[in-house]
Amino acid sequence: MRTSSLFRLAPFLLLFPTVFGARSVQQELGNPVAVDRASDSLFYVLSADRNVRRFNISGERITLNAQFAVTGSPVDFTYSRSGEVESLFICSINFGKGVISRYSVDGKLMQSWWLWHPCGGIDYDPGRQAVYFGATDTREIYRIDIRADTTPQSLGELPAMEKMGPIALDSTGRTLFVGDISGGALFEFDIPSRSSRTVTTQFGTVAALYVDPTSRSLYIVDSVARTVFVATLDSLAPKRPTSSGRSSANRPITKSSVKIAAQIVSRAPELRNPSGVIPIDNGRYLISDYGVNALFLVASDGKVSASFPYTAARIENPCTKATIKERTWQRIELPGGAGMATLALSDLYRISRGTDASRLYVIDSSSLYKGTSGKFDKHLPPPPPDISKVFSFSEAKGFPAFEIQGRTYNLRITGIDHSCVTPGCQSLTMELCPAGR
Repeated sequence: MRTSSLFRLAPFLLLFPTVFGARSVQQELGNPVAVDRASDSLFYVLSADRNVRRFNISGERITLNAQFAVTGSPVDFTYSRSGEVESLFICSINFGKGVISRYSVDGKLMQSWWLWHPCGGIDYDPGRQAVYFGATDTREIYRIDIRADTTPQSLGELPAMEKMGPIALDSTGRTLFVGDISGGALFEFDIPSRSSRTVTTQFGTVAALYVDPTSRSLYIVDSVARTVFVATLDSLAPKRPTSSGRSSANRPITKSSVKIAAQIVSRAPELRNPSGVIPIDNGRYLISDYGVNALFLVASDGKVSASFPYTAARIENPCTKATIKERTWQRIELPGGAGMATLALSDLYRISRGTDASRLYVIDSSSLYKGTSGKFDKHLPPPPPDISKVFSFSEAKGFPAFEIQGRTYNLRITGIDHSCVTPGCQSLTMELCPAGR
């Protein structure tokens, strides 16, 4: 456990004051990285352009009415209210270090904590007046007792975490849910016992989490699948304790882990890189999207009903086309912006090697391999069969319909290039279309 001496209060950040309303409010968004609510109609957005913006929702209209600048590169934030005092706790990176800064809702810097480590997700417990946040490099969970004015204290670490992302607090159960933005896993951290367990590994990237205390639900934003999910907190509870009573965080993480009963809130085609979600009124949701620099008001049926300031036309399921070289893999966008998947091509044989000797894999996950493309050869283990489809061929052809992420598609290999003889230089072209097109 790290001690509080690893952290220093940073009063000199007051040299960089922010003044609420010092400049006119611009009708722009600045690529939102997180969103949080003060009420059903009032919410705040933290954006990559180092601004916090305040919005109101009235009917189908999203209105920007105020903003103020913050220091550092924003990572995450949380709204807090204690009595009549409202504030925002913001995690940012400044000069390579993490900083937790507390701002009043009118943009005045109230207090800051310099950290030795870059910080990740952050959330606030109003009952105990405590802030919880994660350190991305050490995979530790920290707490700041605001009432006692303590320095950050380490509560424990999650060794199975690849890269710590968002945090959401279930204050009733004294539990933190923590997302892995690299491995797609969801973890649970029990605050009293300081133990953790892996809840599931079924997501591509857990980009944002939100606990709704009213419905006792956890909202999960998967930016790879471009989908927002929801699961009841009861369904996430462990079915039984381990025989040793120890944390399950050290167990190997595999994509075949048990899936949770998560329901889809929205998989709207407008979503490109969703970064946050909050439930509002009448079964509606507000979803922020970093990729298209927009806020979307989503109805109970998952469809976008209003936006700010995005007005582009809806994409009507065009086919996805790609060219891939043998012995490589690459990410592709599913038709209509329905998510991401991975293509992997083994050796591309000529027909003289036999009928259907070549193999093309479509993998129902874009987080199995890191990055956007890479090598795929006999030295790599084959993709797990429960998340991949294998297509055998020796010439251009079409294949029967199959499902990816709950949607049905047709795959057609439209061309094969055998013009070169150097290993790894041959390629094929393909198209993936919604079934029936």
